Amino acid sequence: MHYLIAGGGDFGTRYLRKLNIARKRRNLPIESITVIDNNPDCKARKFVERISNAQIEVADLLEFGNAVWLRRKELKEATWVLSFPRFSGHYLKGGYDVQNADQISG
Repeated sequence: MHYLIAGGGDFGTRYLRKLNIARKRRNLPIESITVIDNNPDCKARKFVERISNAQIEVADLLEFGNAVWLRRKELKEATWVLSFPRFSGHYLKGGYDVQNADQISG
C-alpha cells in the first residue's frame, strides 16, 4: 500500500510516526510513504530520513495534486491522509475556493 500524507507539520508527522509504528508492530504492509509539503525543512523531514521507503515531496499541494492526477491510474489504490485540519474542514464544508481551478482540471 502507498500512503500520501498531505502536510508535514505536527499532524502529518504524527500520522507518519503512527504508520511506521503500525508497520513495525503489526507487520503492516507499506510499500511507500510520501509526505507532501511546500517546506523542505518541515517537521516530518527528520522522521522521514529514519524510515525506510519514506520520502518528502517538496511541492505546493495544488501542484502535487495535478501531478497525482496525471498518475491517477498508478496511484488509484494509494491512501491519502489529509493532515492539515483547518484546510480540510473548510474544504469539506464547501468553503474552499481554488483560484486557479482551470490549471488543475486541465
